[in-house]
Amino acid sequence: MTTKPSNVGLDRGIYSSPFDAFTNYMNILGDFMSRVNSLYPESIDNDELNALLTTIRNQGDEIQRKDLEITRLQAKVEKMQAEEDKLHAKLDKVIEGPKKAAAKKAAPKTKKAEK
Repeated sequence: MTTKPSNVGLDRGIYSSPFDAFTNYMNILGDFMSRVNSLYPESIDNDELNALLTTIRNQGDEIQRKDLEITRLQAKVEKMQAEEDKLHAKLDKVIEGPKKAAAKKAAPKTKKAEK
């Protein structure tokens, strides 16, 4: 759109005059603005806006509740795993006890048999 002369020997544009370039620019800008306005209207009904805000608020509350529930369940899982580990240790002691006793009883018999 410039009318200033340049030292470069190239033609500056595809338009025959600055007015034609400006007209095309304004048409493009007007089309862009109408597309933006159709996607994002300037005015929204208060009822529609309130409904959207309520939905957003409810989703935020639900996310907080879910986070608390996740934390509670993770603590419960950790507690159950600790109890399971204790039971495994107790079970191992119960199983090892008779094996050791049987091994002690079997060991003297084998020693007497060897003599």
